[in-house]
Formats: sequence, structure tokens, C-alpha cells
Amino acid sequence: MSDARRELLEEPALRGVAAPPPLPGAAGARRAAASATAEVAREPALGAAGAAPAPDAVGADPNGVWGEPALADAPAAGASRERHAAWVAAQWAGAGRGLRAAAFLGLALAAGPFAVLFAVLRETIVSSPLAAVTIVPVAEELAKAAMPLMTLEKRPWLFSSGGSVAALCALSGLVFASIENVLYLFVYLRDPTPGLVLWRLVVCTALHVGCASLSGAGLARVWRRAAAERAAADVSIAAPWTIAAMVAHGAYNGLATVWELLAPLAA
Repeated sequence: MSDARRELLEEPALRGVAAPPPLPGAAGARRAAASATAEVAREPALGAAGAAPAPDAVGADPNGVWGEPALADAPAAGASRERHAAWVAAQWAGAGRGLRAAAFLGLALAAGPFAVLFAVLRETIVSSPLAAVTIVPVAEELAKAAMPLMTLEKRPWLFSSGGSVAALCALSGLVFASIENVLYLFVYLRDPTPGLVLWRLVVCTALHVGCASLSGAGLARVWRRAAAERAAADVSIAAPWTIAAMVAHGAYNGLATVWELLAPLAA
């Protein structure tokens, strides 16, 4: 041992410390690295992840990435989708006329209270001319089609035909228009003229029923596709029809708003 090394070990603060081992050569360094790798592989927390799988094992895993948790249940998810599809097909096969008739009657009765709630909320929240052309048509058409749409999305087999879906939408529009007419003629307006009463009873009712029927035509297509495939309904098919109903309703509200603004000037 050299004098410098002996002096270092004789330092009072370092007494009792074992002498450092000599620096290993190239062979010793390789052995030390191999030993460290083996220690990591034996670590309990890293036992499953300490070593990457062999290339053939990775290729054999259809989900890839060494058992990635987000993909580990992909086969189970596929089996679950198959079971759900079989369950939906069984519901289509098992739905009888009595169940469908009861569902139609219940949805028709539910359309009334829903229309009352929305009509009252609309008059208390939305009042500007711009909202009457933009927000109101979108909200009203969605409200009238809400019951058939939600039922069709979750339980399409409760309808007996595409015609019953369209009829329910038209009925929802009729109920909505009737309640709106009562609110306008007996609550919001004082002493309406006979011409205005006739206009609301004929034109406004026809508008609501017609636009709701337009949405119903799209939902009827959704039902026919689902019934043909005995599968869940894809309600996105009805989007163009519902948008067309909103545009038609907005156009009417725009014309009515312009007429209301220009009528005092003409007089």
C-alpha cells in the first residue's frame, strides 16, 4: 500500500473504513455489469418487467406492446360486443305487439308534459329576435323528436314499423303546437284578433307538425336499417332530416320576425 493511501486511511474521520477495492480491468467490468443485470431481473417489483420478451413472443401477442394494460382486455371487449349484438337480436325477435303498443301509447302520453315544460321554459329564457331564428328552431325540433329519438337509440325494437316512428313524431309536433297555441292565445296575448287566432291554429300548427314529421322521416329510416340488420340503431342517419326541419322552422321564424318588425312601418 502506498504512503498516500496509508495516510488517507489513518485519517481519524475515516478510521474503520475498509480499503476500496482495486479498480477492475475490462474483464472485471464485464462481470460487474452482468451481475448488476441479474440483480435487476431478480428484483420483485421489476420481476415481470425486468426483461423484454423475446421477439417471437411479442409477435405472437395480437395486442402488442408487452401486455399494455389499455389493450390487455381487447379480446374480452370483442367478446362483450358479440354478446351484446346477440342480446339485441334476441330483443328484436322477442318484442311482441302488446309491448310495442304499450310503448307507443306511453311515449305519446309523455310527449305532452315534455312539450309543456319546454314551451314554458322557452318563453321565460329566450326572447330576442335573433334567438327566435337561431336557437328556438334547433331547440324546438330537438324537443319534439326527443322521445322517439331516445327510445330509438336505446330500444329500437319497441317500435313496430318506421311508420309508427314517424307517426309518433307527428303526434309530438301536434301536442307541442296545441300547447303553444293555448299559451299564446290565452296567456301571452291579450284579446288576439280572429285573424291571429286562425293563423296560429292553422299555419303554426301545420309548421310544427310538418317539421316534426320531417324529423320523423329520418328516424323512420334509422328504424328500417336497424330492423333489417336486427341490430342497434344508428341515429346519425336521421341527422340530415332533423337539420332540414330546423332550417325550415328557422326560415319561418325569420319571415315572421321581419314581418313583425316591418308591420308598424307599413301602417
